[in-house]
Amino acid sequence: MSTLPILQRRRERRLQHARSSGQRLTRTGLGCGLLFSSLLGLGIIAFALGYASLTADLPSIETLPALL
Repeated sequence: MSTLPILQRRRERRLQHARSSGQRLTRTGLGCGLLFSSLLGLGIIAFALGYASLTADLPSIETLPALL
């Protein structure tokens, strides 16, 4: 009986395991990147809304000299 098919199957199993680990790492990286991008986008929107709310009641630039 030849040992070649056994060795080929072992190599295929090792390669398949390595490929699945790489795919898992890629998916994890993409998931973390998507989460980070979403949080960054929400943070930018929250900052913009907060800034708009904070500056809404300020007087216009034209009236500042009269107030000072």
